[in-house]
Amino acid sequence: MQELEDKQKGIEYFETFIRYIFNARANLTKKDVREIINKISKTYSEGSELVMTLAEIFRQEGKEEGIKQGIEKGIEKGIEKGIQQGERRKSLNYAIKLLTKKFGKLPEEYKEKLNNADIEILDLIIEEIFSLESLDDVDKYL
Repeated sequence: MQELEDKQKGIEYFETFIRYIFNARANLTKKDVREIINKISKTYSEGSELVMTLAEIFRQEGKEEGIKQGIEKGIEKGIEKGIQQGERRKSLNYAIKLLTKKFGKLPEEYKEKLNNADIEILDLIIEEIFSLESLDDVDKYL
């Protein structure tokens, strides 16, 4: 019984040691890993199997971390895009409101052109609202 416990503790220490090696050297190559496995298997007959099992665990942990980072990056990009769309929508609504106030009901073609305009163009129209004298002046931006 004691021998079994000692063996289990030895495996746990060994696992901790291997984790330390892999974590301490982030730039380990496949060749480095093979050399480690060969040296361990010569010294500790069951070690190579354990190293291969640990390598699978590390590989899976790496995949999971990569997936997690990918999801986080995707969420970040999605939020950023949502914010940009919200800002554009706000500029579009404001430009339509100002132009309607200045020139009366806007023809649908202008609403469509404004809807297709970039936020920079919409913001420029908003900035220049007091210098615009007719819808023809708006056409210069669209």
